[in-house]
Amino acid sequence: MFHKYTEKARRAIFFARYEASQFGSPTIDTEHLLLGLVREDPLTRLLFPPKAGEDIRAVIEKESPVREKTSTSVDLPLSDPCKRVLAYAAEEAEQMGHQHIGTEHLLLGLLHEQDTLAFRILDQFGFKLDAVREKAASLSKERSGESEPAVTFERPQEKSVFSFGVDLTELAARYDSSALIGRDLELEQLMRVLCCRGRRNAVLVGEPGVGKRTLVRGLAGRIAGGRVPESLGHQAIVALDLSVIVAGDESRRLFEESLAGMTASLPDLSTPLILFVDELHALATTKPACLRAAHVLKAAMLRGTVQCISTATPADYQKAIADERWLEQLFQTVNVETPDPAQALEILRATKEHYEQFHEVRYTDEALQYAIFHSHNYILHRNLPGKAIDLIDEAAAQVKIRRQPRPQEIVEAQGRLRRVALHRKAFMDAPRFLSSEEKQLREEIKQLYEKHGLAGQETDTVTRADIEEIVSQWTGIPLAAIQASKLPGG
Repeated sequence: MFHKYTEKARRAIFFARYEASQFGSPTIDTEHLLLGLVREDPLTRLLFPPKAGEDIRAVIEKESPVREKTSTSVDLPLSDPCKRVLAYAAEEAEQMGHQHIGTEHLLLGLLHEQDTLAFRILDQFGFKLDAVREKAASLSKERSGESEPAVTFERPQEKSVFSFGVDLTELAARYDSSALIGRDLELEQLMRVLCCRGRRNAVLVGEPGVGKRTLVRGLAGRIAGGRVPESLGHQAIVALDLSVIVAGDESRRLFEESLAGMTASLPDLSTPLILFVDELHALATTKPACLRAAHVLKAAMLRGTVQCISTATPADYQKAIADERWLEQLFQTVNVETPDPAQALEILRATKEHYEQFHEVRYTDEALQYAIFHSHNYILHRNLPGKAIDLIDEAAAQVKIRRQPRPQEIVEAQGRLRRVALHRKAFMDAPRFLSSEEKQLREEIKQLYEKHGLAGQETDTVTRADIEEIVSQWTGIPLAAIQASKLPGG
């Protein structure tokens, strides 16, 4: 979510997370962000007296409850006041005509949110919003009217690598990725492998559908949000598309140029790079084009130029290391077990919001419980949570297809609401706080539904019956038999 932030602003937020863990706080709060700014922001250091950081820390220690320190690998969320500070910072950047959100905007954001410990500290030191804004503007002019360039994972010398795949870190930064549920141990082990000095490449081994790719996207989200150890804090994860690389098989000249460009770009990356190669056996193939690509990656991993994450089923992993012994020498395994139904239900509850937004529906909790129950009992050739997620996805699609057409003015109002929401998420990075325009549009849509006699039908509901209908279609089992199956104790 921090793709529009400058390097120093990102580092300030990263150090805020570290400070929160040192104070044992369950969230990253405004006072932790203030400590990060004292460390990273030139304007803050200029306006504060020397050694002010020690005084600020003493005030926070006095005001904060005594807690045990938490591990720096623990995923700490932003507190609600801190989220509002980021939203205010985005507004300040926009008003000042800056393309990116810098540390000076974060400081101004802290001065907006008055009912916080950080504001009280700033107030004690004589910080006033208008005066700081004026000073920030004057410093900006001294820097030729531009904020510090934002962090980006695509630099000119890296384009030849990035053109072969998708930057998962950048995607996670742009589209506020959901937190991983029930995979803390696997994620910690994955980060531990990537931080090693020796074998620093990981292969996620698990059955299809258990969430191996989701784990990689979860790590990308952690990196984008600054919630990883410092050694991983500025890395980019690129999902490499081998089909793009080996497409040169049909044209030897294009293939050689692509391979040469990739080889040349790997040694001198300014951003440390982690390549994600889905399916490890792709590196153990005997096809000439794939084999040459595998040798390029092998050489880069041996030099330590690049790190790699891959995936495999247990059977594919054994076959791959039998065919190519170097894979076992360079990769450490991270086992991704199939979650039990209770864990899968928690994953489904955490995931449902994305499908609700996409399909514009609402899931009952009973529907989610029966998605787990029926998929576990009747869809035996696949694994949780993947089969349950596909089940609720298709059930919502069916509900949407059967939806009665909405009046045109409602459709247009909903389209405007989606555009406004996308703009807010793209710039303000505060997805859980609605702008005044969004609130107005939501109220307008509600009134339109009432006008057309559709009150209470703003969102369709996916129920247990919708889930059972899809299960029957998938398996061929009579619907009545599936309906007769009840949850334990139900």
